[in-house]
Amino acid sequence: MIDEQVVHPAFASVLSPRELAVLERLANGLPNRDIARELEITVNTVKFHLASIYRKLGVENRTEASVAFVRHYVMQPTRDTDGGERTVTS
Repeated sequence: MIDEQVVHPAFASVLSPRELAVLERLANGLPNRDIARELEITVNTVKFHLASIYRKLGVENRTEASVAFVRHYVMQPTRDTDGGERTVTS
């Protein structure tokens, strides 16, 4: 499951928690059938969520949605100069 501390706040405000769960699994390469099984929903419900995600993100397919999620909306941990970990947006 997505750690809410690493999802960019602007992204989390656009998608519902369920859409984020679907998108996370999509970005991990799962097919609709496996996403449905993990979330205990139907494949048609996964397709409904994907259509909503594509519309909200302004993308046209799974690949674009995955890239948007990883590149623009997931916050990446980095190291401070003192060695401590902090989170910054990509």
